[in-house]
Amino acid sequence: MYVKTSRRELTSVGVDIGTSTSHLVFSRIVLEKNPKSLTEKFEVTHRKVIHEGSIHLTPLVGLNKIDFEALRTLFLQDYSRAGYDLSNVDTGAVIITGETTKKENAQMIV
Repeated sequence: MYVKTSRRELTSVGVDIGTSTSHLVFSRIVLEKNPKSLTEKFEVTHRKVIHEGSIHLTPLVGLNKIDFEALRTLFLQDYSRAGYDLSNVDTGAVIITGETTKKENAQMIV
C-alpha cells in the first residue's frame, strides 16, 4: 500500500575527511513538501545536531593513501558512542577536503 506523505524525519550522518583531521556528526533532519511549490520535492526545514563524534587525526598509509581500515574503526567507535549503528542512519554525506582529495584511494572512500 502506498501512503503519500508531506513530512519525513530522518537521521543523517555527515562525514568530513580532511588533510589533518576527520570527524562525523549525527543530525536529525525534517523534510517537508512546500505546499506552494508545483513539484513534489522535499525541502530540509529543520536540522538538529544530536551527536558530534570525536575529532581524529586522519590516518594515512605512507604519503599517498588514506588508511581506510583505521578510519573505519574510528568511525565505528563514534557510531557506538553515539548509540547508533549503520542500520539506524537513513541518509548522509561524505566530503573529502584539502590534500586528502589527492590520495590514491580517496575516490574509493567516497
